[in-house]
Amino acid sequence: MPADKQAKKSTWNRLIGEFDNVLIPVALGLLTMTLLVQVAATNPAVQSRLDRLEGRFSAVPTQVIPPTVNSETAAVTLYLSPSTGQHPNVTVSVNGKPVANFTSASAHLNVKEGDRITLTSTDLTGPVYITVDHNDPNLLFPAPGQVVELSPNDPTGQLPPVEFTH
Repeated sequence: MPADKQAKKSTWNRLIGEFDNVLIPVALGLLTMTLLVQVAATNPAVQSRLDRLEGRFSAVPTQVIPPTVNSETAAVTLYLSPSTGQHPNVTVSVNGKPVANFTSASAHLNVKEGDRITLTSTDLTGPVYITVDHNDPNLLFPAPGQVVELSPNDPTGQLPPVEFTH
């Protein structure tokens, strides 16, 4: 290989080596700094300060609201069948507190997360069926169409705990 080409190649290799010696530490330093800023920004106090520095609106919650205070509610309708002229004495309780009776073929109640719906009857002569209905897409349980059977031998029934999608 001629000396000119060898000298050019040597000069080129030397320039690339110097460029790599500077660029690689700078790139690693920038990457490290970016990661440190991202980790620090997960702290709400740091995030609030960064938002203020950048002129953005910042809202950091001062207290955590328990889910029981800010929970969803749903309207549930229970239908009694067979719906004869005389309705049996069926009491609907939510968390042990009576909330409705079947004075007609249906009972309406409002429920929230974790509520337990219990159905109790005292004067059954034959089996009765209570069907759940609601149109709330966020309410998982009790599901629409779910049926509870009460009979003279088993006059108490319970629906699964109320559960919403989250």
